[in-house]
Amino acid sequence: MVTHRLAPVFAALLICAAAVSCTTRDGEQPIIERQPALVEISEPTQPEHNAVYNIAVKNIADSGFLIAEVDIPKNAEPIFIGEYPMDNNICIYTVLDGSRVLVGRGIECDVWPPYNEMAVYNFITGEYEETLNGGDLHIWPVYADEKYCVASTSTESMAYTSGTLILFDRSNHTNKIIFEYPTGDGSIPYTGYHPNNIVIWDGQIYFDDFVGEENHPILYAYNIESGALRVVHEYAMNPIVYKDEIWFFVPDENGGFTLLQSESGGEQLKNRHPIGGLVSVQNKLFTTRGMGTDAILGTSGIFEWDSNIAVAEFRRGNVLAGLQANHDFIAWQTSMPHQPPCVYDAADDTLYEFTDYARCEYAFYLNGYAGLIHMVETDGNNARTGNETYLLFQKESSW
Repeated sequence: MVTHRLAPVFAALLICAAAVSCTTRDGEQPIIERQPALVEISEPTQPEHNAVYNIAVKNIADSGFLIAEVDIPKNAEPIFIGEYPMDNNICIYTVLDGSRVLVGRGIECDVWPPYNEMAVYNFITGEYEETLNGGDLHIWPVYADEKYCVASTSTESMAYTSGTLILFDRSNHTNKIIFEYPTGDGSIPYTGYHPNNIVIWDGQIYFDDFVGEENHPILYAYNIESGALRVVHEYAMNPIVYKDEIWFFVPDENGGFTLLQSESGGEQLKNRHPIGGLVSVQNKLFTTRGMGTDAILGTSGIFEWDSNIAVAEFRRGNVLAGLQANHDFIAWQTSMPHQPPCVYDAADDTLYEFTDYARCEYAFYLNGYAGLIHMVETDGNNARTGNETYLLFQKESSW
């Protein structure tokens, strides 16, 4: 069996969003003190799966990317499809750079999410570098760049009825509430855990106040330096960075949020398909959406905006979720058995499979130029074996 020895781990750059890409403009690359172990990845074997790829597919061993195995505490729980981390473990929010991840540390509680402390873990030194908060906070989701973190939070007494948006300044370990979400009546699940995108861009925090179908969303921008909050657009939601500016959804003539509009007020992009996730990479937009029904439970796929040809199709009712992007890649999760994880290189229009890891549950974390994948091995009965691997990856051209 031929093996490839890949290059050592790389330094950090900027941070994009975890779920939907958020981008900052300036940032310095920290120097990594020592190199993690090199990884050997073998030539592909052909697993049995039911995905259809309509682009070139290669083994990631042949990619030329910088790939390295890293050490994360064994009690770190990835959020696999249909499953939540357990109490008293840590949850990885995102990868910050080539040596650090942002995590939540858990407590015993009866509400989701069970995390009241956010911290930065350095997997090169094996130490926690920063603790950003404590107290009776439940934090989810989290967005970060090299200077700031923004998180939707709630308390146990507020759970599912209200929530706040908190800005964490990593340089001086301070935090402050920058917005309070509308109070729910308890009938809307997860009120207070903001479901839409939050974007850190050009010194501002872009977000909307959507908490359920009963309220009319407003898009806001919070100026980090001045503390000023402004209304960007009435009846708008889900900001995203695309072509170096903020875009967001506005309602069409029927009231559905199908029109994507720029903050500068130029053209509108019409989406003619019901979509799930939306990300931006290399000045391209990608979405997840269903593809009708087949004889079993339906088909879903990854599409470039409004295209009729899927980059990848997933059949037989398998769940497709967690679409995310950084500067170079998009990635996602499926519940498909024995389907190796893969990332899509938008610049090269090529999909790279982690071929040696066909039997695993996995979770991706993409930000800036760095990517992290957590893979937990499963056996022939899809039961976890206890073996797990973290791989850090990045294109060498982005180093």
